[in-house]
Amino acid sequence: MDCVLWNPAFVGPITDEGKVELLAMTDRAKARAAFGIDLYTETPSPDAQMNREAYWRGLFGFQHDGRSAKGFVELIV
Repeated sequence: MDCVLWNPAFVGPITDEGKVELLAMTDRAKARAAFGIDLYTETPSPDAQMNREAYWRGLFGFQHDGRSAKGFVELIV
């Protein structure tokens, strides 16, 4: 499964233990080993946001035939 963590923003103070956990959760190799996902993160500037959204939609929005659309799951946390 492909996963894009879009504009990760962590509000409030975070403990040293929390920082270690956060780094482990967002490490691509660890995410693949633990959950079987390809994890990507994006934090585009406001002027680049539309281009980055279009990039990911083009990359993950279609089946391998390049024509059949796929769906997306969006989780807001």
